[in-house]
Amino acid sequence: LEKRCAQILGKEFAGANLPVDETAGPVRLLGFVGLPSASRGRAHAQYPAGSPVAINGRLTVQGSNLVNECGNVVQLRGMSANSSAPICANAAGLALLDNDWKIDVIGMAMFDRVYWPGPDDLVGGYVTDPAGWKQWIDNMVDLAGQWGIYCMIDWHILYRGDPMFDINDAREFWEYMATTHSGKEHVIYEICNEPNGIKPDGTPVDWPRVKQYADDIIPRIRQRDPASIIIVGSPDWSTGVDAAADNPLQYPNIMYAYHSYAGTHDINGSTTNKNKIEYAMGKGLAIFVTEWGMTNASGQGGIYPAESQVWVDWMKLKKISWVNWHWSDWHEGSAALGATSENKRACELGNWNDLTASGQWIKPRIASPDEFSCGGPPIPVISSSGTANGTVGQNFSYQITASNNPTSYGATG
Repeated sequence: LEKRCAQILGKEFAGANLPVDETAGPVRLLGFVGLPSASRGRAHAQYPAGSPVAINGRLTVQGSNLVNECGNVVQLRGMSANSSAPICANAAGLALLDNDWKIDVIGMAMFDRVYWPGPDDLVGGYVTDPAGWKQWIDNMVDLAGQWGIYCMIDWHILYRGDPMFDINDAREFWEYMATTHSGKEHVIYEICNEPNGIKPDGTPVDWPRVKQYADDIIPRIRQRDPASIIIVGSPDWSTGVDAAADNPLQYPNIMYAYHSYAGTHDINGSTTNKNKIEYAMGKGLAIFVTEWGMTNASGQGGIYPAESQVWVDWMKLKKISWVNWHWSDWHEGSAALGATSENKRACELGNWNDLTASGQWIKPRIASPDEFSCGGPPIPVISSSGTANGTVGQNFSYQITASNNPTSYGATG
């Protein structure tokens, strides 16, 4: 019943837990002229009504745009979690991101390797526990689906930089992910985040190197999940979309990652951000900003609100989807959550509102209303005080009605 109420009346009403006596009797749904457009005749009605996935359905790439099932351009906004702070990516954290932050997409950054403190001191990452990390991602994909949020699985190659370095692990990882999550409308794949560094021959990791990797991985995903969105990184820590535009991949539903940090990258500079992206989009590439932060590129230091606002406004104008770095309580300026004490962190204690300056600034930019459109009447919004009174042992009645003239939805019990 709760699931069906969520589909019809919205998950906030379904989960309100009104203090009604248990003998009040069944809830009756009355007077349906038609169902909301998000669920009427659509294969993705299993997602909660009014959620990003329920409204937009399976996303596709048309030209340089990300579009929904109705062919309308969409901009997704959200946060990136990561495998170096897995305690922050759990059911409670995602519930808050959905209910309070109103995110459309959650990024799941899976580091292939983590080195600390030295460049050869391997301390974590996928290669150290493949089975455990698969379970972590699978769980978050399922949770995102329950909330109707898009989930971007991100193979994070920051430390070694060369996407071919762990090619065998990448093949196994993506074959598993594409098999396990095939056909799920809310799943997006980012196959190599931030290519950088040096190839074995001593030359920089360039677009041909990334393309070589993509041409190996993409067919493996497509064989198992033919219709998903696949995002491909670009050279120089995912800033080289202009190079990709001159020699693009030849597959449908491909997007290209761009990364930016407000304290390092000048949006109006001749060789960064706006010009590179506009050049790539002008050649037909679809861009997804899969990582951007308010600090400098190291993630450290203070935030740059003015520069960040220019960047956010421009991405909105261009309908470019973005994910902010990052949903964690690391001791760095780009983290959204702050430490509550020297030894215990916000995620460990469940202090999800213990926000850093970056978290405080970015939250309302995500929570502002989406501009999704997929035809039909809008989803009704239920307003209620959230309380009701009754006498124990006696029947109790109530009625809630939402109207979208000329369509109305009601419930009594």
